[in-house]
Order: sequence, then C-alpha cells, then structure tokens
Amino acid sequence: MQFTTVLGLFTALGGLTSALPHAIQRRDGGGVGITNNMQKDIYLWSVSDTTGDNMITLNAGGTYSESWRTNPNGGGISIKMAMQPEQTDVLQYEYTLQGDTIFWDLSCIDMGTGSAFTTAGFDVSSNEGSCPSASCAPGDSQCADAYLIPTDDHATHGCPSGTQMSLNIGSARPVRMDRLAQVSSHLNFPRGLFAGQTAIITGAGQGIGAEAARLFANEGAKVVVADIDEQKATTVANAINSSAPNRALAVAGDVMNAAYIDELVKRAAEFGGGKIHIIVNNAGFTWDGVIHKITDKQWETMLAVHNTAPFKLVRAAAPYFRVKDKEPRTIIQISSTSGIHGNAGQANYAVGKAGVVGLTKTIAKEWGPQFGVRSNTIAFGYITTRLTAAKEAGATITTADGTKVALGIPGRSTQKEEVNPEVAYADIPLRRPGTPEEAAKAIVAVASPWFSYVNGETIRVTGGRNT
Repeated sequence: MQFTTVLGLFTALGGLTSALPHAIQRRDGGGVGITNNMQKDIYLWSVSDTTGDNMITLNAGGTYSESWRTNPNGGGISIKMAMQPEQTDVLQYEYTLQGDTIFWDLSCIDMGTGSAFTTAGFDVSSNEGSCPSASCAPGDSQCADAYLIPTDDHATHGCPSGTQMSLNIGSARPVRMDRLAQVSSHLNFPRGLFAGQTAIITGAGQGIGAEAARLFANEGAKVVVADIDEQKATTVANAINSSAPNRALAVAGDVMNAAYIDELVKRAAEFGGGKIHIIVNNAGFTWDGVIHKITDKQWETMLAVHNTAPFKLVRAAAPYFRVKDKEPRTIIQISSTSGIHGNAGQANYAVGKAGVVGLTKTIAKEWGPQFGVRSNTIAFGYITTRLTAAKEAGATITTADGTKVALGIPGRSTQKEEVNPEVAYADIPLRRPGTPEEAAKAIVAVASPWFSYVNGETIRVTGGRNT
C-alpha cells in the first residue's frame, strides 16, 4: 500500500493538537494519541512528496493527538517520529480510513540495534477490544527494521473507525505470549481503556461509586459524579480533576427526582461533547425490616431507588445509546446477592435488587441487536461499605421528605470480626470481605473492551460466597 499524504502537521501554542489544511476532511469518533514518556524530545512530522514540511517538537512528557482524517490525494496518513531532525532512526505510524474501518500499522525505519526507540520501548493500545495491540519491550532490538502490526504486511489490520488508539513511547508493556497473562496485566495496570468516552456513575460521592469514578477517569473516561450529597460529589470530582483536568463533573441531586434525572443526562451529554457511553446505576441504600413490619413507605422507597430510578435514567439517556456510530456503549446495574438469594430482614431491598436483573436482560435484548449496547448486572457480596458496617456507627441517609434512615447491620460492632476471621467470614472462601476498590475494579472490567462479548449477564463478585 502506497502512502502519498500531502500535508503538514502544525502546532498551536499551549498544545500539540494538529491544525489541518481545509483539504483534509476530519472524521469524528476516533483518533490517535502519542505520548512521549522519555526524558528527551522527539521530532514529529508527516510524510509528504513536497519540500518544506512542517516539523514539530514533541517535548519530554508531552502528548500529540489528532482525529482520524482522510487524504484527498488518495492513500493514507503517515506520522513519523525521530530523535534527530535529519529523519534517521524513525518510528512510523501509518493509517488509512476506509468507510467505517481504520487500517493501521507501526514500523521501524533505518533503526539499528542501538535505536533510542527500541532502547526505551513502545506500545500501541486502544479502547476497542477487537483491535490489535503492538509492543516492543525495552531493549528488544528485534523490533528494528520490521513491521510490528501485522508482521511483514502493510496497514491491513482493521479496527472500527470510532477506535481511540494510543502510542506510548518509553513505557511499553512487555510482550506476553500467554494471552491470559496479558489480559490480567492490562486489567491490573490499564492505560486508556475508556479514552474518548463519557460515563455517568450514580452514588459516586463515596464508597464503591467514588472508587469507580476514580478508576474510570484513570482509564481516560470523562466521569459525571452523581450523588445526593453535593459536598461529597464535589470532593470526588475535584480530586480527579487535580490530576487530570476537566476529567470529572459533579452533578448533585436525588435520583428519585425525575427532574434531576433529566438534568443529569443533559449535563452529562454536554460534558461529553454530545455523547454518553457508560451508565453505572450504583446509587442505593437499605431500609431494613422483617416482612410483617415493613411499612409501605419502606417498601416503595426501596423500589423507587433501586428499580424506578435506574429505569428512568436509562430511558432519559436512550437517545445517546440508541445510535449506530459503532462506538462502545454499556449499562451496568449494581445489584446484591440479596437480590439473588434473598436475605432475612431485607424483603424490600431484595426485591429491588432482583428487579434490576430483569431490566438488564431487557436492555440487552432491545438495544443489543441494532445498537450494540451491552447491559450487565453486577451482584456484590460482602463489601466493606457503610451498608455493611455496624448500625451503631451512626451512618444515615435522609430521604426527600426528611426521613432519616439508619444504615448498617445491628450488632456488627460487637462481633470482633478482626479477631477471628475464620468465624466471622466462615461462609466466604477467601475469609475476608471485599474492599470498595475491588468492587469498583469489577465494574471497570465489565465495562471494558475485555468483556465485549458479555451481555445480559449477572456477574457475582462475592469472594466465593454462595458458590
């Protein structure tokens, strides 16, 4: 495949976003980002059959990005990187856009065994599970003078045009022949699984929701932190933005308020540039009581927060999910093992948590065939949150009418769990409760490209309890 791109890459003050000639047509929905993680500058330019190409300097620690675009002269786009302006020791990333598919490859030109690129290592990853990756481990001189993706073949590996690709120079993941080990490594130390995506997470002011917001943001997503407590939501969003500016937005309100749901979706879409990709219906609480003593208010509140609110959020966001742009979209309902097995003193909570399973399966069947939306439920077991702490600790939540509901398990503070976990967690094979971060990692995993063929399922995260 010949590449005869005639364009230059220009930079603007304050960033390295390319300003493209009018002849080049932008294609929205995907693109490539290049990060220089080395302690030296890189020279970056486009291939051209004319003189006077514009070259930019990608400083140490800097990033460059561009949306997929087409070449009106035919062929594709080639981005070259070198350690010297003389254009030797070159790492070349090429792509061409054909319809809804982006074809790309990564190659090394005029590299010797002492190439600075192979010494530092580099890799290509993406937010699309079906798209291949490429990696040159630090010091692997065999990468030189070879096409990395695919081997000895030029730009024939197709990915959806909505794919966000990342080329990291100086921070390559080692090549792993064991695919399971590679997946495990990526889940434990991921980079940019949700780049270019926007996520709404309800109940994100603390606990599992707050951890999920942080992890999604770390993976490149723009996160809408939704919580009834404005101060807590703002604290979470500010913490995220302190390390990744404009990555999080706090939108406080009660999910049982229909007007708030509409406002939440509106602001999320604005924050996401007109798109929403992920919903995590995590907001909820318990209001326990045995069957013969549960009041109508207790019953109706649990169904309102765990069934009606998630449904209304999904319904309000429907225009952003029922689209055919080939970008990944997923909806996750947070349930509990109480919704699977029932639990004494929690008839209302158990019914609410069981109900979202039906909603999950219906979304999968209605929105999966035409729009590719994935919908799954995660049922948590014993996770250390305010809902599983001692009720004597005093945690409460106040409903819209001012009713203060005590949260937690009565008598928990007298059980001395930390003294004898073999007794306290006897029904959990791992002999311990899960942490909010472990729970959040499960949410991120299910939303990620690694679960791209999982749909309509209920994933239990219990440490083996009730197995």
